[in-house]
Amino acid sequence: MMKATVRPIFSAVFIIAATATLCFRIMVSGGGGGREFLSWNYVGEAQKLTPVFNETLLRFAAIDLAEDSLRQDVEQLVDGNFRTMDGSRQRSFLWSGRHRIDIRARSARGVPVLLRSPEFYRLWLDFRRYLQTWWRNRRFQSDVMSDMVNTVKILNTGVNATARKSGLKYKTCAVVGNSGILLKSDLGSLIDSHEFVIRLNNARTGGFERNVGSKTSLSFVNSNILHLCARREGCFCHPYGEKVPIMMYMCQMIHFLDYVVCNSSHKSPLLITDPRFDILCARIVKYYSASRYASCYVICGDL
Repeated sequence: MMKATVRPIFSAVFIIAATATLCFRIMVSGGGGGREFLSWNYVGEAQKLTPVFNETLLRFAAIDLAEDSLRQDVEQLVDGNFRTMDGSRQRSFLWSGRHRIDIRARSARGVPVLLRSPEFYRLWLDFRRYLQTWWRNRRFQSDVMSDMVNTVKILNTGVNATARKSGLKYKTCAVVGNSGILLKSDLGSLIDSHEFVIRLNNARTGGFERNVGSKTSLSFVNSNILHLCARREGCFCHPYGEKVPIMMYMCQMIHFLDYVVCNSSHKSPLLITDPRFDILCARIVKYYSASRYASCYVICGDL
């Protein structure tokens, strides 16, 4: 997390790691008769191996240099201070002129005084509640993926009640991005053949079905995408249809304002990733990035 915006490269890597982790967990963390993972034999062999981690890198990955800055941001926003000290905060709470707040007039505690509508005040109270709950839950928990799998199973409208109760997992899962590398690949049918398909950041499918498929079980986006959608009438953010659930990684705390506005108008579930899941993925990205850097440093030093 960063004070203004998350760097694009880190955000992209984070989302890829998050969806890959979620997808793998969906497929192999359970199962029953006839519901094994497509490559179960290979996974079974891999699970027999004891993973070896570098304890120093694990401790390094656990250090969150942005925590103090993030805590300050949360406290300021909860108190109604929508401006940072350097005035650089993006005013994402101005939704197409529908809800406005006069940031020049505020009480001694910084709470906004002039609210243009009672509706905005109710939204602001919801914003504070969501943000405070998110912050209280922001901690490291290594087994958080178990809860995430159950959430995804409930979201998928194609799963019948019996399958949900039995805890059966999906056979296969596909994660489709929006980089364009699938153009002219003719992989659309293969992608659609997977039981669960996750698409990242509203990757386009219209006109490209032959290459990227058309099936979508879950749309995984960062909050910058929702911020753009919040400017549209009714917060329209459904390139795959209004019934496809959306799961969102929160890049900026101010985007909780966009969330509370759009959440009421979405026909499908609009969820924010569990902050415990965010921390787990951030540690995974940081650990393996540092590990690759250390390996390269050793190899280059020997040349």
